[in-house]
Amino acid sequence: MIARPGNGALASERAPVQAVARPRREREAAGDTGWRQAMARGTNRSIGDAANAGGGRRAIGLVATMLACLPVAAQAQRSAMTVIMPENSGARAAQEDWGYAEAVVAGNTIYLSGVVVGLAPGETDLDAAFDRTFRRIEASLKRAGASWDDVVDITSFHTDILPQIAAMKRVKHRYVHAPYPAWTAIDVDRLLPDKGLTEIKIVAVKR
Repeated sequence: MIARPGNGALASERAPVQAVARPRREREAAGDTGWRQAMARGTNRSIGDAANAGGGRRAIGLVATMLACLPVAAQAQRSAMTVIMPENSGARAAQEDWGYAEAVVAGNTIYLSGVVVGLAPGETDLDAAFDRTFRRIEASLKRAGASWDDVVDITSFHTDILPQIAAMKRVKHRYVHAPYPAWTAIDVDRLLPDKGLTEIKIVAVKR
């Protein structure tokens, strides 16, 4: 609404619109600026892509370095372990031939290789066979600085599980007392050596 001087009446009028044409040189300059801005944006993206690619190369280099260090770390870990071999020269030679240890101590944890229960020639008493094996395991634990009280896990493999596990249960109560370790019993077809009845594997943690 525009008030005309000297006239109290109000009238609606549109303000005149004037189209101002910019000189050609200014339009070209503006177009050139827009083109340069577009190029700058593209250049920035290219620089960003290059930076990302550089970061990727650095990440790959870091992973490669870590992988290269793994064998060294594994070797250091193995050198920190204590390997226990049999005192008997014949048993030691057999284990060296097969490439395994009687026991391995890693930190506070003791891993015993499986010990096979077998009957002596002419023997029929399963309890006697299991007792002999439990005494052998006890000797291995003692050499590792532990006892049956430190055992946390027992795994037994049975070629005839029902009679063998009954005998093992009776003998185990002579050596293992509460609080009891975990125990897993597995039925298998055969063991090495062929005349083996049950194989017992032990994990202990020194307290």
